[in-house]
Amino acid sequence: MDLFRNSEYRYLHLSCHGNSSSIYTTLDRIPFRELGEIMSPFLEDKRLFISACSVVNDRLAKAIIPSSGCYSIIGPVEDVVFGDAAIVWASFYHLMFSLDDRKMKGDQILPTLRKLVRAFEVSLDYYSASRRSPAGYEKIQIRSGTGQLSPVKLTPKK
Repeated sequence: MDLFRNSEYRYLHLSCHGNSSSIYTTLDRIPFRELGEIMSPFLEDKRLFISACSVVNDRLAKAIIPSSGCYSIIGPVEDVVFGDAAIVWASFYHLMFSLDDRKMKGDQILPTLRKLVRAFEVSLDYYSASRRSPAGYEKIQIRSGTGQLSPVKLTPKK
């Protein structure tokens, strides 16, 4: 996290394993409460993107957003295959930086996520900091099967 702070990057992307209460690194299980303690001092005015199965949820948002000043947390809501995640995130960053190569604007994120959900048939949750909400954040669910584009099946059905 010190390297992230010193980099002055605005975005942190975690690609890891996880479940509804923890992330898993190569060697460790890190519960969301502990993850929040580790990351919160480094996320003020930043965005967190997570590519991991079932990690992006209310428990994670509660552990990070209110105490950190993090603008948003975005990621899949269900199990995700690595190859699928790789193309979704590469597409997201390509589209976002095509709009503005210096920063991501909040009002451009949601339309971009909706395009990806329609194109790749993934479901994402987008948690954003909110002063209006008693929790300190709001959740937007972006679900597949609701768009006008024909979904692209990334993983063959067995």
